[in-house]
Parts: sequence; structure tokens; C-alpha cells
Amino acid sequence: MTIAHQKCPFSYKDLICVAFIVIISYWVAYSFALRGIDPHHDGFMLKTAADVANGLILYKDTYTQYTSLGIYLQAFGVSLFGESVRSIHIMTCIFHAFSTCLIYIITRRFSNRIIGMLAALIAISLGYYYFWNFHPWSNVFAVTFLLAACLCMIRFIEQRGTKNIFLAGVFAACTFWCKQTVGLSIFAGLVLLLLLWLCRFSSRKETLGNISWYLLGNILVFGIFMSIIIIQGAFSDWWLQAIENGAQFAVDRIGDQGSLAAAIWNNLWGVNYNPQYDWIWSLLPALSLVLFGTALTRLLIGRRQGQKRIGNKIRLCAYLCLSIFCLSSWFQYYPISCYRHAEWGAYPMFCVLAVVLWETITFLLQKMKRPRKSAWCTLLTCAVLLAICSTNIFVRFHLGYDKLTGSQGSKPITDSEASHGQSTILYNNKEFPFLNGLYLSPSEVIFYDAFNQSIAEIKNIYPDKNIVNITQLILFSSYTTENVFPKTFGVSGGYDSFETDLQEYINTESPILIADTKTLPSELGQNYILFAKIPGTSGDVFDLAGDIIILVPQN
Repeated sequence: MTIAHQKCPFSYKDLICVAFIVIISYWVAYSFALRGIDPHHDGFMLKTAADVANGLILYKDTYTQYTSLGIYLQAFGVSLFGESVRSIHIMTCIFHAFSTCLIYIITRRFSNRIIGMLAALIAISLGYYYFWNFHPWSNVFAVTFLLAACLCMIRFIEQRGTKNIFLAGVFAACTFWCKQTVGLSIFAGLVLLLLLWLCRFSSRKETLGNISWYLLGNILVFGIFMSIIIIQGAFSDWWLQAIENGAQFAVDRIGDQGSLAAAIWNNLWGVNYNPQYDWIWSLLPALSLVLFGTALTRLLIGRRQGQKRIGNKIRLCAYLCLSIFCLSSWFQYYPISCYRHAEWGAYPMFCVLAVVLWETITFLLQKMKRPRKSAWCTLLTCAVLLAICSTNIFVRFHLGYDKLTGSQGSKPITDSEASHGQSTILYNNKEFPFLNGLYLSPSEVIFYDAFNQSIAEIKNIYPDKNIVNITQLILFSSYTTENVFPKTFGVSGGYDSFETDLQEYINTESPILIADTKTLPSELGQNYILFAKIPGTSGDVFDLAGDIIILVPQN
């Protein structure tokens, strides 16, 4: 059943499928989200979300390199579930489940219920979190809104009317306010509307009206968030942190690749840690390009030939819509090319994979003059889908089993490093609940028990002293007594005077310092003495810090 023939594309059976997918997607992601800790990335999101939940002003009183909406959603999670890494993981898993649900809904509109279910289950099965730390990153929220915008535009193509196109504008703008690079979906919507006019799907007058309604949705969302930022007096900090610093980070990732264009191009074709199965992250955007080119070419040819088959035209326009939004998501591959960004960027493209195979097999059956029965199309599409993804699924299930049953703690697992039989420990600390509910390796438990004990002792001995984290492991910034931004956050955030201001603050206030042996400034040795060197491992998988030490002032 193609999109043009679905008079009632949603039924109670679809609602059952949606509920099943949401539950499975959330359960799988949450199961792995509880394994291990990344004190840099988890701490980065937790610190900001907790600050906002506690009433501090985003950008002005606390730091993020991203736009506001993702942080507000994480802050809502902290308000509901408490100030812990588990809380922000819960919110991320919820939106991950929503994204998977939207994959089913979109794929279902082009094919049938079984293909939609399989596309969603394959998307779940190819998660990076089977062998890497789960990340509560803003990309997850942005992908959900991108898929919602795509669905609304598809509904607009099917039904016309201004409600769907207005909602598409709202959701597309929300992608920008979750993660700047995913905000390219705003332009995806505009490009689509212009191409629909070029293909004579809509008249010039209709196109201008459609663009107006779409931009109205954009303006509404931008107006809300910009008003909040301006009223709170945080505009200059927002611009520095989310725009200038984000752009500089993207430029810094060029390295020895010559130019920004070359760096982006190299990253766009996916990770290549293991060519045996990583090609899937290049196949998905390639298929999106093929779908875009095919749909646009057929629409332009149909326009020139005066095509009158309205149903076929609607279907091609819907394919054009899907491919454009997927290609806008593709740019999440840059500036970090890794399994996490590959999955986030390619997540909408699992719809494309299923749809392209469905249409190709249907076309081939017609050319072979075989009866076009839905059962044959479904069976062959499922077989090819599983054949393409089977190696990736097997590897992830194998490593995922090792992660769940024989933990590596926060250490990324590769097939050669998988360790069977090492147990994990459910962590719990009443005084410092940041890691409560997570399963940590024995070495990590030793570290955080010792760390928490040292912090508790320091607060008893030095009740009036603030605690400042000068490592890149931002989780430790959550232990700060008084939030003196940006000095107590742990990163410069693009502020040129950060190092000078931090040193001046240390000289005048003599706070307790959480430092590491890798990046410890030499000048601190004159005024500080070692209070504790923390044994065990912190979960610093990116080797951003050396041994963690706690320093106290000499007098």
C-alpha cells in the first residue's frame, strides 16, 4: 500500500505497534544507559541541567555550548527524578523512544505495518550504546523534533492545509533550539516548499502562503526562546557560548584536512573504525541522496510531460520530503565523526532504507510480471533489510551482552577487549546522589566512594570554603558549594579572560581545588597542599585528565 492509497493510515493495530516500539526502545536504551559513567559528557549535561533546575539563568549563570531547549528538557528531568546522571538519561531515553516511534509511523505511511516495525527494530538494534557509553546529548532531542517536522510536512503533502505546515515550522525550529547543526532542518522545509512549486505541486500564490505559515512556526519558537534570553540578560553570553564557541569548535576540528569543506566532506561519509561493518553509516546517506535524486527527477520529468497521475505525484513529493529532511540530519556527522554522531545523524534514514528497498522490490516484481502481492513484497523487503544489517546487529548484540553481563564499566568495548564474568555494582550514595542507580565497575566504585568520602571530610573541615573543579571532568563541578560562573564550571566556554579570572579567584578566595596530575598548573604548588589522591578509575574514557587529586590551601 503506497502513501497515495492510504485513506486511513492509522488504526488501533498501529497504536499497539507504536506502544510496543516505545516500550522496547525505551527499555533497551535505558538498560544500557545505566551501565558506566562518562564524567566529562554526563557531567557536562548534568551540571547545566541541575543549575537551571535550581533556578540559575542559562548562559548567564551556567554554561552550555548548545541552544536552550535540550537543556530545559534535561532540567525538567532533574526536577522530576532528582539531581543525578540517571535522571538526564531517563529523559534522553524517553525522546529516543519517541524518535523510534516516529520511524515506524513515517515508514508505515509508505509501506505497511510489518516493514514499519522492522525499520524501527533495526534502528533500535544498531545503537552505539551496546558497546559505548550512553550519552544524554542534545542531538537525541533534536532528532525527535526533526522527525516530527518531517511527518508534518508529509501530512501537508497528503492533505494540504496550513495546520501541518505550521507545526512543521514549529518542530523544525525546535531542532535548532536543541542542537544548532540539526537546525538545518529549517532550511530543509524551505527548500522542499520551493521544489514543490518548481514541480508544480503548488502554485506561486500557494507556495508564498505555505512559506509564510512555515516561517510563522519558526518565528514563534525563535521569538519565545530569544525573548527568554533577552529578558534574562543573557544574550551576549548565549551568543558567545552557543554561536561563536560552537562555530570555533567546528573550525578547530579541521585539523590537517586543509579546509572546512574538506573536513565536512570527509566526516559525512561516516566512521571507519571497522570497515567490515561500518559501511552502513555511509550506505544510509547514499540511499537518501539516491531517493532525493530519483524523486526530484521523476517529478521534473512528469512536470514537463504534463503528468496527471495525482496519486503518484503525491507519493513522489512525500519521498522528496523524507529525503530532504534526512539529508539535513546527515550534517550531524560533523564535527565529530564517531558511532554516536553517526547514529544520531542517520537515525531518520532508517525510514529511507526500508522505503527504498520496498519500492525497489515492488518495481522488480512488476518488471518480472509477477503478481504484485503485498506478502511477497513484505517478505523480500524484510529478507534484504535483515541481510544488509545482520552483521551490524550481530556485533552489537554480542558486545551488548558482554556489557550487560560482564561489565567493562565505562571502558568502551571492542570485540578483542570484551571481558566475560566481571561483575558490576549498583552504586548508591545518600549524601552525593549524582551517580545513584548506575552500574559501575569495581574500580569505579572504589574511585567514587573515595572521592565522595574526601569531599564529605573537606566540607566538615572547611565548611566556608567553596569547591572548584579545574579538570575537564565536569561531573566534579556538581560538587561546587557556590556556583561562581564560569570559574566553577570547569571549562573556559570561549571566555578569553577565563584563565586570568580563575587564577585571580583562586588567589583571593583560596577555594578547595579538584585537579588532576595531567593538567595541574605549576603555580598552584606554592599555595596548596595535597589533601587526597583518589584511587581507582573515574570512567574517563577519553583520557582528558590524569590522576584526580584534591588540593586544600596551606593556610
